[in-house]
Amino acid sequence: DYQKRLMRWMITFLAIQIAIAFVEMLYDPPGAAIRVATAQQIAKQAVLRGAAQMGGKIAASSFIYEVGTGLLAQLEEIALGIRP
Repeated sequence: DYQKRLMRWMITFLAIQIAIAFVEMLYDPPGAAIRVATAQQIAKQAVLRGAAQMGGKIAASSFIYEVGTGLLAQLEEIALGIRP
């Protein structure tokens, strides 16, 4: 859900920046090229940051799951008297 919203906003952001650059191209072509390159870099950083956060959340939840299930298994063994 977060990734979809982020991508939607980045596409909208890039579309607006490209439209502004198109108009700017008539008066200042080098400035338009700089605007497009900057917009692409901003969008790339935002998407990479979002992907890193998502990857971190997945890794953390996987780690918590592994530790939690191991702890519950140990507690169950203690409760059943299998492990002193």
